[in-house]
Amino acid sequence: MKISAIICEYNPFHNGHRYQIKHTHATHTVAIMSGNFTQRGIPSVISKTAKAEIALKNGCDLVIELPTPYAVASAERFAFGATFLADALNCVDILSFGCENDNLAKLQKAAHVSSFAEVLALTKENLKSGISFVKARHNAIEALFSTALATLLASPNNILAVEYIKSLNALGSSISPMPILRKECGCSSSVTVKSFANSTVLRKMLFKSDKNIKNFMPQSAYKILKREIGCGRAPASLLNCERTILAKLRCMQPDDFLQVPDVCEGLENKIHKAVRKATSLAELYSGVKSKRYTQLRVQRIILAAFLGLDKEILNLNPPYIKVLGFNERGKEILKIAKKSAKLPIVTKVSDIKKLCENSVAARFFKIESQAFDLYNLMLPRAAACGFESKNQIIKI
Repeated sequence: MKISAIICEYNPFHNGHRYQIKHTHATHTVAIMSGNFTQRGIPSVISKTAKAEIALKNGCDLVIELPTPYAVASAERFAFGATFLADALNCVDILSFGCENDNLAKLQKAAHVSSFAEVLALTKENLKSGISFVKARHNAIEALFSTALATLLASPNNILAVEYIKSLNALGSSISPMPILRKECGCSSSVTVKSFANSTVLRKMLFKSDKNIKNFMPQSAYKILKREIGCGRAPASLLNCERTILAKLRCMQPDDFLQVPDVCEGLENKIHKAVRKATSLAELYSGVKSKRYTQLRVQRIILAAFLGLDKEILNLNPPYIKVLGFNERGKEILKIAKKSAKLPIVTKVSDIKKLCENSVAARFFKIESQAFDLYNLMLPRAAACGFESKNQIIKI
């Protein structure tokens, strides 16, 4: 048995994702998947339950959930939360991830040097010029090492790849990293090549009701997506909840924003000022973003504020392994993991109730419950509260 883990969002699942699973060459695959919210600071277009079903029908055997605080965090914290769970299963052999450069030696070198004290110091110094963290680190590595190494850390999936490697190293994990070159269209937000297009392209097609989206997805994935749309459960959008979000933010003060992850250096005042003027999310993002604070970072901050996340939660490691679904091979993974795992494995609501005696577990479950309740307001047809407790595991 060779067990691989894949860190993913599947928002939505497409042919490139199936390509990655196939080319990982493992006998069993675990998907560590973001739930109802993603790292771009937006809701998943379909629910985590539907995504788990799609994943299980397209090569994944066990789907576990990346907790919301990590799913909507910076690349560093997103990667740490996911690799922490992979390592906590204590039976995973390889971590597969897609990236723009699949040279493992170069990725490992980038992970190594990006942790050097002199790189961190120069990056901090570069930030004073008002540029983004990614650009500041790029300039630091270019100055101290080489342009080639710095350029490696300019692509979004390479950045995540390096963070995965750094996290595995920090955890002292025995899991081996396995980079998979992203197929054809890379990270472009506008390119389709043959039967491949990335999730950004597909989300745009989805919101335009472009039926050609089916050409870039496995048939089973498209069928489930179409089912969810027909039931009014997709696509989820922040715009369906726009005034609710703005109302919540208008009730917050600068000190409240300061408690939100990734807010520092006076940004809380800028956000508060922008919130008082904005009549739409687009206006709010525009009023906050700058060379230093990219729109994606701003989107994550605004979503985190709306969901009630604070900096303290990201100092806490995930307290349990939440299973979203499994198939027959997934059962085999779970059988091993239940004996070897470093964290409790949650497969039913009663498991969660037992864990809620632990204050950290209770806090994470409360966050997930509230996040699901708010997600249900972002659907085309708003749904009631309580889905986190009622949610059933998908079994294929």
